[in-house]
Amino acid sequence: DRSAYERMIVPEQWYRVFNKEKNGNEHEIAYYRIREEIRMLGAVNHPNDALAYDTTEREEGLLTSLLSRYLLKPDGSAYADIITSSWMSLDRTRERWSIRSAQYIKNEKTGAFQLVNKSTVTGDRRGDITQVVLDFPPSPTNTVQIHTPKKAYVNQAEQTLIYRILQPWQKTVYGMYLYEPQVQKLTYRTETIEPGHPAVSMSRRMK
Repeated sequence: DRSAYERMIVPEQWYRVFNKEKNGNEHEIAYYRIREEIRMLGAVNHPNDALAYDTTEREEGLLTSLLSRYLLKPDGSAYADIITSSWMSLDRTRERWSIRSAQYIKNEKTGAFQLVNKSTVTGDRRGDITQVVLDFPPSPTNTVQIHTPKKAYVNQAEQTLIYRILQPWQKTVYGMYLYEPQVQKLTYRTETIEPGHPAVSMSRRMK
């Protein structure tokens, strides 16, 4: 219920990702920000225009947002921006999410960064059916339907909270179904939990 999610969510988290070279030096290759909050469905596509939401879009649920930037080349001459918004109803029967990405390359003559590629993947689930729309210009937009399992399914909005949801650890291995945008299909994933101090380490295996 709402109170359970309110106890688990973290309003804002920032992370920096570093690559360690063979000589021991480290350099930053990415950063990302995660926000978790209780918001209305309409916030997925129109986060700052609540007055324009229709009746359906006013349903409250869990909204997780991720803003990230990754270097595509070590010298910083190319990078990718990814913006993800994922919402689920508090009873978990519905979800909607959007993943927008854009790639930029630095113009050697002007020094300005130019957009060279962009894509959008959106999903809308009602019950056990998820409709996924894949938009990768210049290819035609493609729509696919996915049947989600009734058990062990983790939706997009829950993925950043999954280890808080599972605590305290009662088992060492967990299995879950989830949609992986990277491979554009529903996958089954197992994670091995190794309790330690001060953190918990996980390993993943894809099926």
